[in-house]
Amino acid sequence: MITITITDTVDYALAGLPCRRWALALGSPPPRLLALRARPSQKASRARSLRRSALSHAQLHQRACGGTRFLLLDPQTRMQRCTRTEARAAAWTDDAGAVRYSVTFVLTLGPGEVVDVCRIRGLHALRDLDLYSDICPIKPIPPPPPAPLVLGFPLASRGGPYFCSQAAGGSLSHFAHESTYHAVDLDAPVGTPVLAVASGTVLAVSDFATCGGPDTSLFFKYNALTLLLRDGITTVEYVHLAAGSSRVHAGEQVRKGQHLCDVGNVGFCPTAHLHIEAHANPHDEAAPSLPLAFEPQIEGGDLFVPLAGGWYDEQGPRSPPQIEEAQTSGDESSSGGWETVSNEDS
Repeated sequence: MITITITDTVDYALAGLPCRRWALALGSPPPRLLALRARPSQKASRARSLRRSALSHAQLHQRACGGTRFLLLDPQTRMQRCTRTEARAAAWTDDAGAVRYSVTFVLTLGPGEVVDVCRIRGLHALRDLDLYSDICPIKPIPPPPPAPLVLGFPLASRGGPYFCSQAAGGSLSHFAHESTYHAVDLDAPVGTPVLAVASGTVLAVSDFATCGGPDTSLFFKYNALTLLLRDGITTVEYVHLAAGSSRVHAGEQVRKGQHLCDVGNVGFCPTAHLHIEAHANPHDEAAPSLPLAFEPQIEGGDLFVPLAGGWYDEQGPRSPPQIEEAQTSGDESSSGGWETVSNEDS
């Protein structure tokens, strides 16, 4: 049995930043069984200069559709006893179109922190495991402007309402970058029309990638379309688009509500969804994102800001679909949310 441990270095602590986001993917061959743990090690002597700690209330989450699983660990809370649960690997597609399997972890660690993440059963050597990680510092989020950017709703009315799986500061991925902090994720079936949220000019289109799924290696392998609004400063970026679905090209003028492209599951996608974010700098992709609000297409309706766990369409917040429909919708392209898998204390 192999234990995976991650360590944040003392050198990084000296930089004065509060913590880093670690994303790990374990796979190839598919882990037969994982015992997921957040627990302190009994052998602290090898890391005397580091603070070894455990993370509490570690929950194994799964998407209602597709069975994707993540372990989300937050260092702000400390555990009283270790937590254990089992996980199955989730399927994803690589650049060559081959189906692969992995379990993905999203963790945050403070400076000098050491955490035992998991134990893998049935694995005799670490060299037999395909381990991929992406690490980034979590920087302070700059204060937002006094008012949100008001846009039209980005998805076609047919197929809605749509589940908001992440909103501002989302704990899966949005929290880790100031450029994505205020982004909104709306789960939708592959092929759902994506609309122009305002009139403007198509600044860039990239829709040739085909790989997708819940694996850390796919974080930066997405398809995207960038729209420059008429003020010449604000850009809106649509991400995870279906391959080859763009109906417009760079430099083309588009009108609000025009069909631009389609929802896909390309890049890091637990389920098929549209990721939308806006910036006030057309020359810097890493510029801080802007808070978003959407205007309803009904007379007298109020502006609305999607929140994680809610359902929305062009008219605003909606009631969830019937439970029977959500339970019987089993493919990864349909809408879905988080649910917590029961944990077993050891």
